[in-house]
Amino acid sequence: MRHFYIVWISLVVLIYSCQPVSHTFVKHFEISGELVYYEPDIQNGGQELLEDVTIYLYTDETLLDSSLDASFSFDRLPSDFDYTLVPVKKNIEKGSITEDDLAIFESYLNGSIEMSVFQQLAADIDGDQQVNEADLRLLTDCVDQNSKESCFDYKFIDSRCTTLDERQWIDDIVIENLNGDQKNIKIFAVKAGSLK
Repeated sequence: MRHFYIVWISLVVLIYSCQPVSHTFVKHFEISGELVYYEPDIQNGGQELLEDVTIYLYTDETLLDSSLDASFSFDRLPSDFDYTLVPVKKNIEKGSITEDDLAIFESYLNGSIEMSVFQQLAADIDGDQQVNEADLRLLTDCVDQNSKESCFDYKFIDSRCTTLDERQWIDDIVIENLNGDQKNIKIFAVKAGSLK
């Protein structure tokens, strides 16, 4: 009888040891890129990394990390989550918007000059994808008070938008269901109201 129990226990151990073991391996990836400032009066944009900026990384509205460098990199991010990049650069330097910007704007509205794509983006102060009298009023108010305080924040554009109509101000860039490295992301920064 004792021999029977030993055989039975041995069979049970053998059966359980042959069961497949389930392992869940989570893949990790990287999100990286640059936040680039474009000089508005150059047709193709004179680019340089934007200084004094913060890029926040969120998932499900939870702050995961941040970068104080315009050349940002977030690594070892678990796959299959949505991630959101939020760039922040506030308080344009006092005195950076002047009568010269106002003169360029007025000349554009009356048809005397053309503006580059980046000038048009900077001139679209209210972000409605139109450069018009409403933006002129905002710019005029800014020039009137410019010695007291800065008027507008920097505005951001997703570089994946390739036409002027698509290039509207964004608050963030969403990377859905991360399933591979997302490198070389480029975010354009434009100084709203600054046309020279």
